[in-house]
Amino acid sequence: MNTEKVTVSLPKVDLIRIAEYEKELKLSRSGIFKEAVELWLEAIKTVRMEKQYKKVYADKKVAEESKKMAENLLPVALEIWPKY
Repeated sequence: MNTEKVTVSLPKVDLIRIAEYEKELKLSRSGIFKEAVELWLEAIKTVRMEKQYKKVYADKKVAEESKKMAENLLPVALEIWPKY
């Protein structure tokens, strides 16, 4: 993996808390920051997708078309998957 160094300034209290997690999780400080950034990026992606879904499904025409498609595909789905 291609990496670059970055400099980040944080309050000392946050660094103390991070140090506690380093021991508990057996991760380096860099490892903790990497995990945190990955989680944050995934959360941002999810929020953006949810906003887009809400925007699309707020359109009554799209919602009605989706409902009709689901109703039409239900018999096929029931043939393929057992009923639960």
